[in-house]
Amino acid sequence: MGKERRKRLRDSGGVSVDAHAHAIVRSLSEMTATISGFDADHLADGLELEIRRSIIRIADLVKGQRPLELIEQARLRALPWHTGQPTYQAGIENGFTLVELIAIAAMKTEPSNASSVTPDEIVDECLEIAEKLRELASVRAVAGADPNDPLAWIGVSVQITEMSMRGSSYAELLEETTRDLFGDEAIDRNLRQATGFGVSEVMSILSGLHELQTRNMNRRQEGAFREYERVSWRRAVGLATEREMADAADRLEGALQPDETAASVSGSDIARLTQLPLETVEDVLDAFTWHAAADGDVEGALRAFLIGDNPLRATPVVQTSSQRAMLVHPALKQAAIRERLESAMRSTSAWEQYQSHRGRLLEERTRRAFERLLPSARTWHAFHYYVPANGAEEALGPNSYTKRVEGDHLIVVDDVAIVIEDKAVALSSQSRSATGFRLRKDLTGIITKAAEQADRLVKRIQADKGIRVHGVGWLDLQSVREIHAVAVSLEDLTSTSTATAELVQAGLIAVESVPWTVSIHDLDLIAELVAHPAEFLLYLRRRRHPEATVLYTAPDELDLFLYFFEAGLYVQENPDAVRSVFSFLPQASVSERERWREQTPGVITSRTDPLDAWYLEDYLPTRSGKAKRPSAAPKPQMSPSPLVALIEGVDRLCGYAAISIDATLLSGDTKAQRRMARYGGDVSRASAGGTIERTITVPIPTLADGGWILVWSTCPTGCDRGRWVASKLTYLRAKGHQIGVSRSALFAFDGATGEMFGVFYQAIPGELGQSELAILPRLQPASAMRSAEQVRMMMVGQRPQPRRRKKRR
Repeated sequence: MGKERRKRLRDSGGVSVDAHAHAIVRSLSEMTATISGFDADHLADGLELEIRRSIIRIADLVKGQRPLELIEQARLRALPWHTGQPTYQAGIENGFTLVELIAIAAMKTEPSNASSVTPDEIVDECLEIAEKLRELASVRAVAGADPNDPLAWIGVSVQITEMSMRGSSYAELLEETTRDLFGDEAIDRNLRQATGFGVSEVMSILSGLHELQTRNMNRRQEGAFREYERVSWRRAVGLATEREMADAADRLEGALQPDETAASVSGSDIARLTQLPLETVEDVLDAFTWHAAADGDVEGALRAFLIGDNPLRATPVVQTSSQRAMLVHPALKQAAIRERLESAMRSTSAWEQYQSHRGRLLEERTRRAFERLLPSARTWHAFHYYVPANGAEEALGPNSYTKRVEGDHLIVVDDVAIVIEDKAVALSSQSRSATGFRLRKDLTGIITKAAEQADRLVKRIQADKGIRVHGVGWLDLQSVREIHAVAVSLEDLTSTSTATAELVQAGLIAVESVPWTVSIHDLDLIAELVAHPAEFLLYLRRRRHPEATVLYTAPDELDLFLYFFEAGLYVQENPDAVRSVFSFLPQASVSERERWREQTPGVITSRTDPLDAWYLEDYLPTRSGKAKRPSAAPKPQMSPSPLVALIEGVDRLCGYAAISIDATLLSGDTKAQRRMARYGGDVSRASAGGTIERTITVPIPTLADGGWILVWSTCPTGCDRGRWVASKLTYLRAKGHQIGVSRSALFAFDGATGEMFGVFYQAIPGELGQSELAILPRLQPASAMRSAEQVRMMMVGQRPQPRRRKKRR
């Protein structure tokens, strides 16, 4: 796992510049310091005592404070403000949940006499305590998890994510989805009957609330700063009095420490901005306001938050006694809109209609994403096919199957099939607080059911070499050699979707049926980032490896994908398992086994800073019809490959299976790709000007897709190319059958010119024909295969030299 990364670190002088890793290390160091004094045998008790002390302290600090004034101070300190330019920095997302925690404490505090301490005097300590509480609760969750229960680890991950991460998807993408969900004419009509408003009013009002809060803050501060600078200049030249200077300082202090009225927005202001009736504005604000009982139960509210039960998730607005409103922060907005509007729809007779619409919307979005990823594919969407109702029908074959079932998507690209199932349901609030039975139920409904439905189709393709589609007939898929299962969710599952290993251990999916689980928002962005279909196919191969999420832990899917772009997301196979399938390989060496055993799990820190920059500076403006920023960040892309020229040749010359050949070429590490890039030139130079045939054969023994054999070869000058190609393909089928791989590719070169004139794919048959059987006895034994490097050295008249030891100084 770590070889390429270690090389990069050596090349850069061994200095890591990962700001996110630095933030994690700093946080872990602080947490270690916090718990170092606890009794190791009573860690849970120590954590609990420290949590209680911290809650008591923050409750004491906020006592007597006006809630919205304190929340505004927390917003000013913790939210990622900027002046016109996007900012990308490690840890900015942490501020969102710290503000929420302080808001909950402030809103639950009983009214009392005003405190003599101003909010700006206590807010820094409140933020420190909030961060400490979140860290303590995370450690408590991990320490309290049953190490033998994989579902417990998933629950811990969900719980920690819920109390620490906001905005896992870009707000604009979530807004587009929300509009599509509730903007349908029939859905909108029923929603208005139930609530008195539609999604357009909700978005306009909540966006207007945030805009006015930000506008008022900027106007208040900018005006005060300008006035203070003007009076300071006048005072310096003797034109302003001490009283004028004091008034300017008071105004500046008031701008930086606004009262509840200045920090909030009236309904009439929102109505003027949005041009909506005041009654509608008040109804929307009321529906999205957390009507917290100021009963003094700060401890109960904060403890609920620390296990993932967050009242601000669905109701992110707080109000004063005079109904002036504040949006705690904008990252809560889109999730709240969907959750509240779905809750309203659930109480109407149109709930089933909404569910159907939601499913159709997800299917359409998935279809469009895969059309961009694999534009040349054959596709079937929302189709019905037949499976055996019992063992007797299965024994009789596909024509006897009577049970009709539904498939969401089937994508076939030459010899590759991708089976996709859509799930539009969401995680419940109980699941987010790690309630075990409900988490299992929700994950079963989203991930397990999708995996089972996809696996049902996969098994029919594997067993029957096709499916009988209702209304269409027999779909012949005997050419398929590689199948992938994908589960697409409308919900952003964050850490759950990257916990494949735990899902397998928990029995929620079978190890042989591991799907790639991805949200539609991440899938849409991946479709924007992929430059070549082979990149996506290679990612599917790597991402679906059962050990991938054991070795690579990441906050979300995009971090895994961008790490794949950066370093490959490679998992080394067990060398003994590989040899149990491909017996032609020599016995595994000690060093090979050691490399496999030395693969250690690691955490992929956030990789999305470059993506954020490109998204905000290029993608988002362009998408909305505006010009991108003049110095817009480049789109993230896969690390450059030495095989670009060869892949371009494959795309130009290969009529079938070009994508799977390209992905196989890209699957090698940088060193292997450099070697393969030279093989065409090697065989051409060694062909004596094209007079003799030269060949380099490279077996690629991969477990998941049955393995490949790649051949670089020259056609002798004067030889009939058609006959030569036919004979080489016969050789490929025979050789591939001999060594037990499922696919092969021939890269054919003109030895005289060095030009590649053809790329030819061959699926290895289960049974050989007469022509293959005729040459089989002439083939060297599989165990006698030389490495491609040995063959290359022999052709150029060289021998591999022994590695010389460096002289010690």
